Amino acid sequence: MINNSLGFEKADELVAQFANILQSYASHEVKIGRFNNDEFVMALFNAKTDDEAIRIYEEIVRVLNKPLILSDNNEVYISISVGIASYPDGTDANELVKCADIAMFNVKQHGKNGMRVFSKDWE
Repeated sequence: MINNSLGFEKADELVAQFANILQSYASHEVKIGRFNNDEFVMALFNAKTDDEAIRIYEEIVRVLNKPLILSDNNEVYISISVGIASYPDGTDANELVKCADIAMFNVKQHGKNGMRVFSKDWE
């Protein structure tokens, strides 16, 4: 949608700005990666519950309540759809990403711009 309204160059700039927001959470126990064009993966190591992932999601949403400013001074608001999965939902990285993707798809089915924790009932 951003590509259509702003063009590829500005869309890339927007994705880069969002990646910088995510990167601010990177640490020894939090790894960030770009998964697809506009999809990112955040892996939290040693998190005991989903609460830490939910807390980070809520912080990111607060940051996104302000517009991102593009190089042409255009203000852009973005929303995110987030899926959260944790062990034992998946026993390896591929399964965890699949479970998180199912949770994200569930968010998108219910209007986007939100977060869901994976439930085995959705499989």
